[in-house]
Amino acid sequence: MLKELINAFRRRDVVGELESQIGQMLDAGQWMFEKVADVLMRQVDPAEIAQPLYEKDRQINEIEQKIREQIITHLNLGNQCDLEAGLVLMNVVKDAERIGDYCKNIFEVGKFYRGSFQHRKYHEPLQQIRHSITELFAPAKEAFLKADSKIAKRILRKTERLTRECDMIIQQLLSTEESLPANEAVAYVLLARHYKRVEAHLSNIATSVVSPMPLLDFRGKVT
Repeated sequence: MLKELINAFRRRDVVGELESQIGQMLDAGQWMFEKVADVLMRQVDPAEIAQPLYEKDRQINEIEQKIREQIITHLNLGNQCDLEAGLVLMNVVKDAERIGDYCKNIFEVGKFYRGSFQHRKYHEPLQQIRHSITELFAPAKEAFLKADSKIAKRILRKTERLTRECDMIIQQLLSTEESLPANEAVAYVLLARHYKRVEAHLSNIATSVVSPMPLLDFRGKVT
């Protein structure tokens, strides 16, 4: 699906810069995700990372706006046959942009919750989920740039598992009767929720490679 649409743009010599810009957005999103992980692990002071983090998010937003303008200009120049390709690219760009927003949300958890993560039952699974998400950025970028359906399907299988794991943590926290400080429990729930949204947007990028336009962002059975 994506390969044919991108090829339509490529024949008009407009896709190279767009691909590069979307790749830059994903690289920036990965940088943000890794930096907020450092904040959560108390490896860096939130005040030290706040300005570069928000600056990186601003750069992502600027790239998104530029890509939108390029696509709209291209379509307005009489290339309406590329409309579907343009919609797919805009969809991918929005997912890449939203990753930055959720990274800011994760940063706020690390900034405002200054206690320790003492309950291994929740902390360790969340750490593993975070590591797994970090490892998805490069494959998501490669799957998109190469329109590689095999890589995209591997991503979808992994994100499907990560979604279940995040949901399980939230369910356990909401139903537990064990003694757990309220602020620590809230931090765990927020992290599980934000991690789930980051991996969902990476999953959406993967669906652009393997799904037709009406099914973008919907994860069906991955074969």
